Amino acid sequence: MNLNVPWENITKNIDKLFKIMVNCWAQILGNCSDKQSVEHLISKAVMNEHGTKNGSNVMFDFKSGIFKTVGPNAYVSKILCRLHNTELSKLDAEAAKTYAALKKLTSLNYLRTLHANSQVMVAAINGDLLERWFLKTAIDHIYGYAYKLTLPPKQLVEVVFGRRRFPELVGLSTIGHTGFLPTPEDKGVTIIPIIDRADNHLCMVAFDFAGWRYVIPVVPNWNLHDIWLTTLNTSLKRPPNFDKLFDYLRTGDVAYHTLTYVVNIQDRNITAKVNFMWNYDTALPVFGVDDFMPWIIPSNQKSK
Repeated sequence: MNLNVPWENITKNIDKLFKIMVNCWAQILGNCSDKQSVEHLISKAVMNEHGTKNGSNVMFDFKSGIFKTVGPNAYVSKILCRLHNTELSKLDAEAAKTYAALKKLTSLNYLRTLHANSQVMVAAINGDLLERWFLKTAIDHIYGYAYKLTLPPKQLVEVVFGRRRFPELVGLSTIGHTGFLPTPEDKGVTIIPIIDRADNHLCMVAFDFAGWRYVIPVVPNWNLHDIWLTTLNTSLKRPPNFDKLFDYLRTGDVAYHTLTYVVNIQDRNITAKVNFMWNYDTALPVFGVDDFMPWIIPSNQKSK
């Protein structure tokens, strides 16, 4: 038996072994690095914007069913390689910028600093990056925390990494009611996976984000107006006031790719607004129904 194996062959096999050991939900794109990263299931930058005076953050814990104070490094999971995690850092930065802007827009302390008879642009947000962040965070939560599911569908991963786009009129949408304005007590991040009753496939994820309500679809052909056909998977405990929030979603108005949020202070003639810019890159392939296999959540599925 010949045991004289070239050293370069041994090192190549070791590299392959390490790459196999790295857990990355974006591995279907290829080019994973051999370094495992720790992904914040809600971006650290967003959690820092939400931070309390002692530097910690109050986030909902789906396993215990209660709110608890956690630090920015507590809500993490090893679900992305370093290369793909780094590639998504610009999404995290845009989400933190958005969170800060939405807090300002409803902060009385901030609004009192504005001069009377003025119009103020609080921030201009890249809507495409923000949309991809919501989808990334939905995948992080579903794959890395809530359920023991397989890797996410390839087309969803491609949307997150800017290699594919949602179909027209499908994508990040705001859920609102006439006259609704978040209060300071609403601020935080709550994530709610929602499932189609017909076959238990995951159809969208709802967010309460700094008091504003959003939905991001995870299937290409689901009508956001049909939210009454969906239900929360019961394997996860319901957040406090969930029924109130879910009714809000079911009865609210769906605004696809909102362009502007406006707050008016009438007695001082002040207008503060946040603008959202959308690119609509038609050169990208469309996220479609062909060869798409949705995430199925069995009725007896247990949370991790």
